[in-house]
Amino acid sequence: MPSPYSYDLRKGVIQYIESGKRIIEASQVFNISRKVIYDWKKLKKETGDVQLKTGYQKGHSHKITDMEGFKKFLESNKDKSSRELAILYPSKVSARTIINMIRKVGYSYKKTFLHPKRNHKLRNEFIEKITTIDKDKLVFLDESGIEDNACREHGWSPKGERCYGEKVFYGGVRKFV
Repeated sequence: MPSPYSYDLRKGVIQYIESGKRIIEASQVFNISRKVIYDWKKLKKETGDVQLKTGYQKGHSHKITDMEGFKKFLESNKDKSSRELAILYPSKVSARTIINMIRKVGYSYKKTFLHPKRNHKLRNEFIEKITTIDKDKLVFLDESGIEDNACREHGWSPKGERCYGEKVFYGGVRKFV
């Protein structure tokens, strides 16, 4: 971004014009546009000086400086999307800023739930049984259906750690197609 004209140049241009010279001449002598000179004249008329306006610059993208506070916020809202997190965050930030901070604190987006009735022993026994059966004789039936108990299937957690969530399995009405 270009820097603003110096205060000395502003004063010099205004003094040049006040000494009786035309704005077009000042524009050519100082190599600046006439629009800028008109703006400076207007500023001098309004404020009495050609000093830069200050205090209106708000910055371009807001940053999150409290990392520990952000981690706590993320832990309490780990199933929310980045847009929802941006809306819920106490200060005004964009979803992009939220994503950048999530990456900076080392979190990633993962599937949240494991089946609550899982049994590793039974699963291993089943795998041993089907390895003894000839592949041509195996038949798999899909008994999945559509349930009406939708839940969030993903959440945020530190990289390398599992994100745990809860899902009610077989708790709602199951519709088969």
